[in-house]
Amino acid sequence: SLADSDAFGAMRATEANNRGFFAAPKQAFLGDGLAYNWSIQRDCFPPFTPIVDFIHPIERLYAVAKALSEDPGEVWQQFVDWIRERWQGSVENVIGMLLTKQITRGEPPEDAAENGPRTLLAETITYLQNNRSRMHYPEYRRRGPPTTSCLIESLIKEMNYRVKGTEKFWNDGA
Repeated sequence: SLADSDAFGAMRATEANNRGFFAAPKQAFLGDGLAYNWSIQRDCFPPFTPIVDFIHPIERLYAVAKALSEDPGEVWQQFVDWIRERWQGSVENVIGMLLTKQITRGEPPEDAAENGPRTLLAETITYLQNNRSRMHYPEYRRRGPPTTSCLIESLIKEMNYRVKGTEKFWNDGA
C-alpha cells in the first residue's frame, strides 16, 4: 500500500479482524522498533502484546560492536555479550554498557558521519531505551508468542526479488 501509517494500520486491523486474529488466545504484534509501528499497535491492536523483533536490536548491536573495534575477536565477543544479556532479558544492562562506552567516547558531534561509532552508539542507546518495554524475551518465550518475523521477512524479500527484478518496471499505481 502507498497509504500512510494511520490508514495502513486501519487496513491491517480490518484484515486481522476478518481473519479472526482478535479472537486468538495469544496475540502478539511484532515490529522493528520504529515509532509508527507502536502507534499502529496502540491505536489498532491494543490487546496485542507489543514485541520488538529480536533480530532488529541484534543488527544494531552488531553494527555498534563493529564500529567500536577493528579487532574481529573483540567485536564478536562484545556482540555475543550484548546479545546474551538481551536474550536473558537484561536490556538495562546492555543500555548501561553502551552508556559507559558513550561516556568514554563522547556524544557525536553535529557533523558526525551517519555510520560513525559515536553516532551508531547514540542511536542504539536511544533505540533500546525507547523500546525497552517491548523486549521482555524471557517472558515471551515462556508464554509462546513469536519473537521474530524473520520467516515472513524472508518470504517478502524472495517475492520482491521475483516481482521487482531489474527488468521489471512499475508505476505508482502498481
